Amino acid sequence: MLERKIKTSVFIKYFERVFIETLQGYLREGKCQLALGEAQAATCSFRKVLDLDPDNATAKTDVRAHWAQRNSPFFV
Repeated sequence: MLERKIKTSVFIKYFERVFIETLQGYLREGKCQLALGEAQAATCSFRKVLDLDPDNATAKTDVRAHWAQRNSPFFV
């Protein structure tokens, strides 16, 4: 029983790390795409973040700030 709890704990820690790395990867990708002027691609990357974590303030703020600077009516 103890071995099963340890395996479960290790799996949960691994899953959390992969989940966080995935979110960070999409955020980095979106920021790079914005820097390259690829606004629509960046929006897709930020939406992937929001699909995984709907309350992610960084993704919401970055995409809204970019579109607001461009005077676009598009907001996530």
